[in-house]
Amino acid sequence: MKLSIAIMSYNHKEYIEKAIRSVLAQEIDFEYEVWINEDGSPDGTQEVLKKLEPELPDNFHIIYREKNIGAMASFYDMYHNRLKGEYFATLEADDYWIYPKKLKKQVEFLDSHPEYTAVAHNVEVVDENGEPRLDYIYPECKNDEYTLK
Repeated sequence: MKLSIAIMSYNHKEYIEKAIRSVLAQEIDFEYEVWINEDGSPDGTQEVLKKLEPELPDNFHIIYREKNIGAMASFYDMYHNRLKGEYFATLEADDYWIYPKKLKKQVEFLDSHPEYTAVAHNVEVVDENGEPRLDYIYPECKNDEYTLK
């Protein structure tokens, strides 16, 4: 398994479908899996997922929790018990990817540069209508390379 994608969700009813569709739109030519952790949301997120589930490929797996276990426990469960890929990608369920070659380029970079342990990129913050939020500046990756220091 080359890549494991973790989608973490709690109360993301309005956004989860767009997040999942952005993964489906990725141009991936390697083996990957997608794990969607739905952490007992009371807002109807599980119903949205159950509606989408029949059209998802077999490499998509949804964890439906009856009770919220919290972000840290969910994160631990995903990264220690479920994800089997050589590389991991995380997508918060209220986010989505806009570049269809994002994962392909990132995996190709990591494969050809074993001295690197991670990749990152800048983001654009948008409101619920997809319009840029000019009042919110997300921290940018200003350097081309970072060290653990």
